[in-house]
Amino acid sequence: PTRILDVGLSDDLSKNSVKLSELSNVSAQYVCLSHCWGTVRVITTTRQTLAARCQGIPWESLPKTFQDAITYTRRLGLRYLWIDSLCILQDDREDWRRESALMAAIYKNSYITLAATKSPDVQYYVHERIFHFDWRAGFDDAANPLRTRAWAYQGRLLSPRVLHFCAQELAWECQETTQCECLYSERLRATRCTPNLVSLWRYLVEEYSGLRLLEKSDRLPAIAGLAAHIATYKPGKYLAGLWGDSIYEDML
Repeated sequence: PTRILDVGLSDDLSKNSVKLSELSNVSAQYVCLSHCWGTVRVITTTRQTLAARCQGIPWESLPKTFQDAITYTRRLGLRYLWIDSLCILQDDREDWRRESALMAAIYKNSYITLAATKSPDVQYYVHERIFHFDWRAGFDDAANPLRTRAWAYQGRLLSPRVLHFCAQELAWECQETTQCECLYSERLRATRCTPNLVSLWRYLVEEYSGLRLLEKSDRLPAIAGLAAHIATYKPGKYLAGLWGDSIYEDML
């Protein structure tokens, strides 16, 4: 990432322990947060606030979901956390275009993605009783709002590990298996994927097309990273959702 949050390594929630950093030539493990922006006004970084964010971000200015993500990052023994609203300049179109093009690589190269899967906005609270989070339940707005968001789709598929914060339990998803607190498990990747990349791409597009975007113009950018990943294994030129070597079938 061009910018990343430096959350330190301590569990101390001091006000000056979180800041935005613009690092170069630094190799380190980092965490990503995947969340719904929702209707609640989310804290952002703009050209005007960039310098202040690099000096420090007051703890009380951060929404509950961000605070939880910082706490989990520290407890994993990691120092860096990427959150889109804080690490991308939200009023700079050129910066947004550049950084959104890097999103797939950011998720793919992360150590783990923390997904606020249950939360419809940036607030999050824990419930006591555990009810299983069904991976095959479909896009249920009430149960799992993050699963309805198009920008979260490629992040979920490309991240090496995802920890879902669901309504009543935590759920783990990685390239090999899924696990959750009610002890249910399944080999998600094995059942999802097919050896035929053409068929796989069409399956992904079918799932993706039912997801929500705040901006319709984001439809292609939000899946571009996934297309770039598929392109490393598939011949043919990528043509705005279609492929040159199978374009006639793709159009149908």
